[in-house]
Amino acid sequence: MTLIFSCNKEDKAERKILKIFDPHPCYENFIVNDSLPPTMSFPNHTAFIAKIKKENLRPFYISDLNNDGQDDYVVNIKPKKDYKGRQTILDVFPLNLCDEMGNIAIVLSQKSGQYKIFNPYKDLHQVPIAIKLSPDGKFIHVLKPKYDSSKNYDPVNFCDTDVLTIKNNVATEYIKAPIKHKINNVRIEFEGKFVMTLDFKDKKMYLDDTWINDLDADKTYFKKISK
Repeated sequence: MTLIFSCNKEDKAERKILKIFDPHPCYENFIVNDSLPPTMSFPNHTAFIAKIKKENLRPFYISDLNNDGQDDYVVNIKPKKDYKGRQTILDVFPLNLCDEMGNIAIVLSQKSGQYKIFNPYKDLHQVPIAIKLSPDGKFIHVLKPKYDSSKNYDPVNFCDTDVLTIKNNVATEYIKAPIKHKINNVRIEFEGKFVMTLDFKDKKMYLDDTWINDLDADKTYFKKISK
């Protein structure tokens, strides 16, 4: 019974996701990708298969990402069968609106009752492998292909993971809180020579006389004021 109810719940969620996608001009030709890992140009080697299995990827994830009490969705997507390879007609929309959709989408609920769909990698022209949520449902983990300088895949270390978080209805790369360091002064060099010191404690700037004297007085503002 538990298995039946969980399947029904998943089917219901998938139908809801598809209804959100259908009216969108850019995503109407996409469906939930339930065949992970996606068909891509990755070599079918043991490390890749093991990594995908370890990640336990699923077609979509449900969480309240923007803390509004409504379900949001993190979805792996793919083009519909009859659409694959066809061009999107762009006679009404700006040319960049539907370009480079990629294979992931984040669906955020809005106060209006509508949903906002976006792909955080749309403008980066990157094709992630797949996407998932952290166990607490707060962070989005994106598996991205890792290349070397010749654009070849490393057969063992073939992917990186980006961590995204939702802030102000936008997916932002997650960075831990910066560690604050007390800095008393900063030494500035120019063309390998010491130029000046900024003293934050005394709130003063010290210019280096030796370097200043080597400059052309008529062309150098610093030498004029140093007198």
